[in-house]
Amino acid sequence: MIMYMLYTEGGIPHREMKLNRTERGKPYHENLVNKFTNFNFNVSHSDGWVVGGSEPYHLIGVDVMGLNYVKARNQNIDEFLTSFVDCFTQYEWKYITSGINEDQRNFRFFLYWTLKESYIKAVGIGLGFTLKRSEFRVNESQQSAVMYLDGELLTLWAFYYKVIDDVIVSVAYGPPEEALHCFKCTATPKEHELKQEKLSFKIVTIKELINHFIK
Repeated sequence: MIMYMLYTEGGIPHREMKLNRTERGKPYHENLVNKFTNFNFNVSHSDGWVVGGSEPYHLIGVDVMGLNYVKARNQNIDEFLTSFVDCFTQYEWKYITSGINEDQRNFRFFLYWTLKESYIKAVGIGLGFTLKRSEFRVNESQQSAVMYLDGELLTLWAFYYKVIDDVIVSVAYGPPEEALHCFKCTATPKEHELKQEKLSFKIVTIKELINHFIK
């Protein structure tokens, strides 16, 4: 999947691909010989889905979770939620638990969980980030969200989500200078401007991926 994105979205020939990881585990490409000097990518998987996202200028983070995760383990959603109360702010927890039925509470939990994970993956933090530091406000009609970090609105970030079959995918876009030191990129101010575009996906089957590499 990563090699497919590097080639189709980044324009990087297979023979020039050189992958590495930061000290916090975020994968990156070392040989940025293409025109997108900030090209970065992220991958997540759950319930038989592998989701990848790439961006030529901005940081990107993606996270996917199966909405049937709790039911598949024969767990009660409300009992399941109690294990995660310390991961959410008071506002978020009230929003999640005020769902009118189990399905809505389940959806809201995984929505907030994937949003938080998408931010973590975008900046390359990995383990060690206190999830309660981030607070999301969701616009369900637009399938988007804004984030507050330690109470301060992140005005240069954009967050989107989408339900595909029985999984939910969240995507975070942000300015390169907010990456961790081990994943710093350079970009001009013009490149930092996020365009509010509708989130779109290209679904690629395993067969199509295999055929791409054996051409």
